[in-house]
Amino acid sequence: MLLAFIDESSNRLHYRTIGLIVHQDNARLLLDGLNSVMDRAAATYDGIEPDDELHGHDLFQATEGWAPSAA
Repeated sequence: MLLAFIDESSNRLHYRTIGLIVHQDNARLLLDGLNSVMDRAAATYDGIEPDDELHGHDLFQATEGWAPSAA
């Protein structure tokens, strides 16, 4: 089975949509990789927690839990 993950982000000038399709056998590898990204972000930026969610808008705009990454 294939799994699809989709997110979108927008501002006044741009609307972005991104999708990722992964085979179910690789879903654990994807999850582990994303957890590693979050662990590194939390270790690098005060205020980001390992369990913060990855949302395109928050990442692109440095809002919500990702505001510390704008510094």
